[in-house]
Amino acid sequence: LEALTDEEKEVLMALAYIDGEGNILPAGEHLLEAYRIWKERSFKPVKSINVEILDAELLKAIREVWKHHESDPSVLPTVDELVHYLFYKPLKDYRHLIQHYGRRLYQDLGYQKKEEIMKKFSEVKTAEELFKSFYEKGNRWYEKMYDIVQESLYTLESFNLVRAEEREGKKVHYLTEFGEKVLEDMDRRGMREIPAVAVKAITIANKEFASPNVDWYRKAVEAQLVGGGEATEAGRMYAQIAYQIRRLPHITRFELQVLHRIPEKGFFVKDVYEQFEETWKEEVEYALNKLEARGYIDILQNEAIVLTEAGKLIKRALSGTPEGFANPITPLAVRVLEALRKVGTLYEKEKKVRVLPKNFAEAMRISGLDPDSFEKELVVLRASNLIGKNSINEAGLLILEALEKLN
Repeated sequence: LEALTDEEKEVLMALAYIDGEGNILPAGEHLLEAYRIWKERSFKPVKSINVEILDAELLKAIREVWKHHESDPSVLPTVDELVHYLFYKPLKDYRHLIQHYGRRLYQDLGYQKKEEIMKKFSEVKTAEELFKSFYEKGNRWYEKMYDIVQESLYTLESFNLVRAEEREGKKVHYLTEFGEKVLEDMDRRGMREIPAVAVKAITIANKEFASPNVDWYRKAVEAQLVGGGEATEAGRMYAQIAYQIRRLPHITRFELQVLHRIPEKGFFVKDVYEQFEETWKEEVEYALNKLEARGYIDILQNEAIVLTEAGKLIKRALSGTPEGFANPITPLAVRVLEALRKVGTLYEKEKKVRVLPKNFAEAMRISGLDPDSFEKELVVLRASNLIGKNSINEAGLLILEALEKLN
């Protein structure tokens, strides 16, 4: 705007493209977007984001633990501390999490125990008691609670809402600017799930000729992202975040099982349901929601499913990964992969990046992780066949290529 004359600025103000201080108004932003489309002859890809109830509660927990840290420096938002914060409080304070806990228990124990699990909810007072009821032996109840929190933290980091960093030799979690925005929304409008399709009901407008289907619109209204036929303040915020965040690949065990069953084209949502027993329909629906939020699939208005370029790469990279592995790829593992690539040497013919053993310490520093977490993520990468002893193999390079496609 500095290059404009006073007369030109007056014209833009008269057309409501800028205000008196030279700030671009909404009409001006739309004009710029129209110009970009005309110039580049392309439309923005449709992106989304998903925030589950547990994710939102963990954002709040991280904030509260950092507040506690101010009076007690020994308290830090590690996974263990967040487990303690979330699961040892009265279950009545977290009734909105019951569905999430239930789904996680169904995954492990089977839907045939659904009535027993729901009955147990009415009998216990804390999540600790709930998990002890089903995982009494060998302290597995705490391991299960820990895994649930860790998986949610992985998801939050994959959407750039939190970031794990080394502090005092521990892995601690910080809210990013985007995590702060989501938490502010939850504080103002209440803890609720933000489904991927609800955000997509808004971002679908970035396509040339497209509008959301009725189900997407309904979920957007329920999530308070749409009202009166247009995006609300919250809706615009989540739509903006979907394009502004730097995504890191992440996929859970069940999501990978679903992804493996989706061909590149010619498949519909109903076809995916048919690949699983009827009792798993709810789980499949949640997995599809998460896969779309992650940017691996695109579900069209007629419920046809299209694998994205990133999705194809992820599927190919993890084709040899055992499906029983809890989190075949994590955002922290991707950070380690990026760090290894920076300190390694690419051999194009072999499709490998070789890393000298002495450079692993530098890779750990670049990753920002503590030694224990760094080693654990190396185990994840090797178990998923993404790296060898001292190299990133072809599958690992595919993950890094997918990372570029997602951003």
